[in-house]
Amino acid sequence: MGTAHSTDLQAALTAFMQRRLADFAGLPPNARIDEARRVLGLGADDEGRGSVGSARHEAQWQSLDEQPLVLWHRAKELVLLDFEGPFDDLDVLGPLGAPAARLDVNWGMASLPEGEWVYPERGVAVVVSPQGLALRLIGFAPVSLEAYQRDLRRNPKPRPMPAPKKVKP
Repeated sequence: MGTAHSTDLQAALTAFMQRRLADFAGLPPNARIDEARRVLGLGADDEGRGSVGSARHEAQWQSLDEQPLVLWHRAKELVLLDFEGPFDDLDVLGPLGAPAARLDVNWGMASLPEGEWVYPERGVAVVVSPQGLALRLIGFAPVSLEAYQRDLRRNPKPRPMPAPKKVKP
């Protein structure tokens, strides 16, 4: 792998993890999971499997211990960064402007109408609460809106609260 590509990936990961949206222009094309692991000091073991996109592409994931950041990859390609907040200090509209789309998204137990603000040409999406608080950041290589939805987007079903345990009298 060339040094320029390694530098591009390191710069992208750093900007994303520091929530500097003005400096994050998406993952570099053909970003590799092994290079991301090297940059972040991670081992080579995946923690789980799941799917990405409406096409339900099989993918593997690994998380960072000290931050709520999950790296998703398909084969050797790093395809998605998923950083869960909330981020009290994050201004989305300032550096990014108006999103290309606002998609309905599931968040925890609820659905947020128009809560996922997608900037496909910038390689970023942000889940935003009705009060304007950034709840989750998603990073990927720049693509069309259609490609993001088909190949990358994660929108898990709402997670219901566990039923309260009945106490016997």
